[in-house]
Parts: sequence; structure tokens; C-alpha cells
Amino acid sequence: MHSLLEAMAGAACHGLDARSLCIAGCSLPFCARCTGLYIGVAAAALALAAAGRLRRRALPPPAVIAALGVPWALSGGAWLLEFGGIDVAGNAGRAVLGFACGASATVLLAPLWARVLWPEEAQGRCSRGAAAGLVALAAAVGLSAVGGIDGTARYYTVSAAAMAGFSLAVVAVNALLFAGVVLPAGRLLWARRAFAPCAAAAEIAALSALHGWLRAL
Repeated sequence: MHSLLEAMAGAACHGLDARSLCIAGCSLPFCARCTGLYIGVAAAALALAAAGRLRRRALPPPAVIAALGVPWALSGGAWLLEFGGIDVAGNAGRAVLGFACGASATVLLAPLWARVLWPEEAQGRCSRGAAAGLVALAAAVGLSAVGGIDGTARYYTVSAAAMAGFSLAVVAVNALLFAGVVLPAGRLLWARRAFAPCAAAAEIAALSALHGWLRAL
């Protein structure tokens, strides 16, 4: 399982041990920034679904959009400083900034995703399942910092949370970039919805295989 997680994470992340959070002596498959980023994607998506706003097509107000860009500006500034040998955030800071970036990007792009998957304006219902999932995600991430709990369980819990967010992000990108173009006919809406996750699985598998082949050279 550990090797599988590392292979899948290799599809989108360098996975350098020095830039990764460590649990029970094992570096997480995603680097600290990507771990936070993808958990942020999953958390924001669950929060939107829990609030019944996942299908809302209206973009946030300009002030909110500006606020959602702040984490990206901070993360970009920290990233540029790293090139000068100045690490102002550390792995924990990169994870926190990554979480904020993932959550803000999800909130900003969710209306565009809704326009692809749900052509008609729809007010979604509040989802108790999503609310429960959000609480479980928060609990899992919180417990990962508790030293008394089995380290292996903590490692796989956090890794699975990041992997779920990564998979969701790839599905969302496919929905935005491909689904509305490859299968644009309204009658094929069900096919567009099926296309995005199928393409995501194929892309992750292909990129993971390529990453493994390059590492073996």
C-alpha cells in the first residue's frame, strides 16, 4: 500500500523527503505543500456540499475573489524566497499555506465546475453525508498530530485524505477542460459526468507509470 500511494503521488508531486511531513518515521507520499493543498480541496468540496452550495453557478463577489487570492500570493512569495535559500515557512507552514490555497481554489472554481456538470441553475440541498465527511476529515487530520495513536494508522489516514483531494482535483480539472468540449451535447450529460472520473483514473495511472519509469532510469 505504501508503494502504491507513493506511485500515485508521483503523478503530481516531487515527493522529496526534505520537503515532506513525517509521521512515525515515514515521509508522506505528497510533499508538505501538496498534502495541505489536496486536503484543502477535499475539505472545501465537502463544506460546499454540506452547505448545499456545490451546484451554485454564481461566482463570488469581487471582494471575496480578492480574498481567495491572498493565500496564493503568500504561498507564491514563500516559494520565491525559497529560491534565494530563505525558508520562511518550513514544512508545517507550507502545509498550512497549501491547505488555504486548495480550499480557496475549490471555492473559486466550484461555480465553473457546476456550469459544466449542471447546465441549469440549481440550488443544491444541504448534505448531511458531506457534513459528516467533513467532520471525519477534520478529526483524521487532527488525530494525525497525536503521538499516542498508532503511527501507521496516522500515516495512511493523512495520505488517504490527500489522495482523495488529489483525485477530486483531477476530476474537476477534467470536467472544466475536457468534458464540455469532448462531449458537448446536452443529451450526453450523464456521459460527461462519467468521462471526468474515468479520464482522471487513466491520467493518474499513466503519470504514475511514467514517474516510476523515470525514477528507474
